[in-house]
Amino acid sequence: MGTITRGIANNILGSGAVDGTDGLSGTVPANNIANASLNNITSLPPSVDAGIPSVSSDPPSPSDGDVWYNSNNYKLRVRGVSAPAGSWASGTNINTARNYAVGIGATSGAAIAVGGTPPDNSYDTKTESWNGSSWTEVNDVNTGRFGAVGAGASYTSGLITMGYTGPPPSTANSVLTETWNGTNWTETGDLNTKRQDGGGFGTQTSAVVAGGYKYVPSGGRVGICESWNGSAWTEVADLNTVRYKLSESGAGSDNTSGIIAGGDVNPPTQNTTKTEEWNGSSWTEVGDMNLARDNLGATGIATAALAYGGETDSPDDEYYAQTEVWNGTSWSEIGDLNSGRTRVGSAGTTASAMAIAGQPGTGIVATVETWTGGAGNLDVTLS
Repeated sequence: MGTITRGIANNILGSGAVDGTDGLSGTVPANNIANASLNNITSLPPSVDAGIPSVSSDPPSPSDGDVWYNSNNYKLRVRGVSAPAGSWASGTNINTARNYAVGIGATSGAAIAVGGTPPDNSYDTKTESWNGSSWTEVNDVNTGRFGAVGAGASYTSGLITMGYTGPPPSTANSVLTETWNGTNWTETGDLNTKRQDGGGFGTQTSAVVAGGYKYVPSGGRVGICESWNGSAWTEVADLNTVRYKLSESGAGSDNTSGIIAGGDVNPPTQNTTKTEEWNGSSWTEVGDMNLARDNLGATGIATAALAYGGETDSPDDEYYAQTEVWNGTSWSEIGDLNSGRTRVGSAGTTASAMAIAGQPGTGIVATVETWTGGAGNLDVTLS
């Protein structure tokens, strides 16, 4: 804005008083003088406000390049057009090593990990709760399973469904859905189609699951999608690309908005980079991931997601550390996990996430890593 000055020599009367008849009156606030930034602007002129929206907080899902004025902290802000920086750090191990754990929670400071397969290859019922400093075993899920799908924005409110519950294959796939209230798991409305290894996203009362693998009446990958309203599942539009081994590879806020990425699409094995976006009624193929993989972890929402870890099955097994961030249009590679692994549990957002346990190749681990993302919005300083 620059320094504000005014010559007032012609306004001095013979008596020494200041003539204010031409509008010179009052005081210009000191914090708006000699300040070259926009940090203390309290309003915008109409010509600017018409093109730059003024909001009391930052918009919930801005796109890259969007500009707005935050009237609460007096900042002109822009959504960064490059991928925000970030990094993984070693966290506190969970008590029971496992892969295929389902992670539920909105931040890396409060989450639960449920189910999966420990080193003895059983179908685990254990639930562990994370309070930001330690993992505590709490009440078990009613049906042990792996390859389940979870949803939930809070570590005190979530659900799991589908999964592999044990031999024989004719009855191994599950339709069982259970909800978590912070203390206990309760069985509720079943899925319509038995399967495992699908993907999903949402909350305890509004969720979507899609894809997977079913054994009966005939085995194979499916594109079936079901929507949850808090009490019942309804079959809706299928994925465009049939796939499974989606593990935790979905991100979304509810049953009207989310994405599914990666997976295994063809026998014997073929990993994919394909990403599909759900709008509440149909799937649309959008920007591909950079790395083809399945059984990866993912967190976030349809316009801001994080994907990490995973594996490729052919020609040889590889276990990945790569992390990619989604801005609603495209994926960008950013900081790697410290240890490449697959079948990780995932919880959080693009700013704060967790990679829980999994399989780094040989063996099953209890290792946890936490992600801290860079700022997605940038304050603008003009002079």
